[in-house]
Amino acid sequence: GGPVLAVLLVSWVALGPCSLEGVENGAPGATESPQCPAVGVCTCGHDDYADQLSVFCSSRNLTQLPDGIPLGTRALWLDGNNLSSIPAAALRDLS
Repeated sequence: GGPVLAVLLVSWVALGPCSLEGVENGAPGATESPQCPAVGVCTCGHDDYADQLSVFCSSRNLTQLPDGIPLGTRALWLDGNNLSSIPAAALRDLS
């Protein structure tokens, strides 16, 4: 829907021309972050080269945003979920 597309667009703009190579867990140069929302729901990865945190919550059958999205999150992936809306203030403190 519209709000999910907007979040993905904002994430894409934040990433710029960079790819996700080296950001996902297990990739060279990426380290797993202990500050991941709802342990077991999302996966977090920190790209040391770009010094950015990505939170991957794709295809998790989420009906609402997970709690505890770290403030340092630069890319938030919410595609493939069942979100019907995102509260206006939910992402206000994220960069």
